Amino acid sequence: MSEMLTIVGEAQVAIESVELELQAIQAESIGWIALGGAYLHVGDTEDQVIEVVGLATASMAGTNVLWLE
Repeated sequence: MSEMLTIVGEAQVAIESVELELQAIQAESIGWIALGGAYLHVGDTEDQVIEVVGLATASMAGTNVLWLE
């Protein structure tokens, strides 16, 4: 039977940091603009409305979205 490895302390913090960095790279690679703790996606330059969301989804591609992490 295999044993589960428990990650704690500094190793866990490092893993979480890497995961956040990968999420940021992924968001920026699809056109999201990093704003220091938030991301902006401009889907419609004619629209004067920006949706503020806690979770971004693919259905928001045509709208202006401010995603707060």
